[in-house]
Amino acid sequence: MKQHKDIREILKRSGTAPTGICGFWGSSAGFVAVLFGAFAAFKFLAGIYLGAGGFWGFCLSLWLLRRCRDIVCLVFPPWLSSCGFFCGCFTNIQHLTTMGKVTLLFAGKSYDTDVQSVRENQIVIFDGPYNMRQRMVVAGIEHTQSGYNYRLIDPETAEEHSADLIRPLRDKFGIGHYYDDEHPEFMDAAEVAALRTRADALKAEQEAARRAAAEDAERLRTIGAERLRQIVPDDAVAVIIGEQHESECDPYTDYFGSRIVRTVILGFSTHTRDLFPEMRKAAARFEGTAHLAERNAEYEHREKYSMGHGYYLGTHRYSGWQVSKESCRDKEGIIKRFAVVAGNPENVCIENPAPAPQTAAPETVADARVEIVEYSAKSIAVFGDTKPLRDTLRDLNGLFRAYLTHDGTRCAGWIFSKRREQEVRSALAAYLK
Repeated sequence: MKQHKDIREILKRSGTAPTGICGFWGSSAGFVAVLFGAFAAFKFLAGIYLGAGGFWGFCLSLWLLRRCRDIVCLVFPPWLSSCGFFCGCFTNIQHLTTMGKVTLLFAGKSYDTDVQSVRENQIVIFDGPYNMRQRMVVAGIEHTQSGYNYRLIDPETAEEHSADLIRPLRDKFGIGHYYDDEHPEFMDAAEVAALRTRADALKAEQEAARRAAAEDAERLRTIGAERLRQIVPDDAVAVIIGEQHESECDPYTDYFGSRIVRTVILGFSTHTRDLFPEMRKAAARFEGTAHLAERNAEYEHREKYSMGHGYYLGTHRYSGWQVSKESCRDKEGIIKRFAVVAGNPENVCIENPAPAPQTAAPETVADARVEIVEYSAKSIAVFGDTKPLRDTLRDLNGLFRAYLTHDGTRCAGWIFSKRREQEVRSALAAYLK
């Protein structure tokens, strides 16, 4: 026993004996401190990710979370880990007791949403992107579990908005809602009441319009599904469609995009390969896309890359008609995807109808009489006694279509690019009406 006591005394004097907090409890406290530190680091970095960090901020947070334990164990002594443990406990308890606080990381400000910042009928300002400023009035205040929520109404349009954080104008930083705390402005209570009535009526009207649109879409979906079941081949796996794009580009804000205002079904395909000859053949079935039936390298777009639009025929990326192929795997997938589109019969142009019977067609070239009209913004058409002139029209790179529209009626004719108009007129000058 005495020998063991002497050995312990020697170790104690040398500073290597596991005494006090440096023993088992020190290691335990250090491990717990690492867990709390890792949790705090994850919360902080996750906040940066949600605020502005993006993908790389999220990757950095995961990497630090994985390396946090090793870093803390190697760098910090046990007594400092214990301090980190108690600080972590204090930080988390403080966070739990201040759930109503909102901290703006880059502004360096904290706001308590449990404290009412504005009053009813007070004017607030929404400062939006690109110097957009919009005046609103506080039409209602409600206290929820997460703090105060403010009902805001635009006095001009009666559109309703909501906000849970309204900051003083002197703390203006970035996009948000602000109020003038030095010279507050209020609207008359009677005017606010009338504005609230307008906003409720507008909201009810919008809700009724949304329900009506949903009912109309459901009706079209039922009709279109029944129509597609009759015309879609059993082995079809893709649909060739024409889409009319309306540009929404704004060079001032460096935004480029478009929205689709109409979709037309031009045909079905038994494969998913993007073949431009197949698209051109389908494009000739609809007058809006007839000009894309011409073999023109400028119309062919190959954008199968990130942020690209795929393979399509078109004259412009963000406006006009475009013809493309969309894969739907099987017949049921096609019906599910395009049932609403097919609900309108004018949006289905899947085949060229049989040519109308012609009576007393001229057999000699000398008796032929034709008419050249502007068919679309990009094409012209030749109507009339074109049968004797078919070889001439074919040599001019014309496309015969048996189902075109002329003077409100369906008739056969030839389609040409508008750039060939002078050449076509010169060749047919002797036969024009």
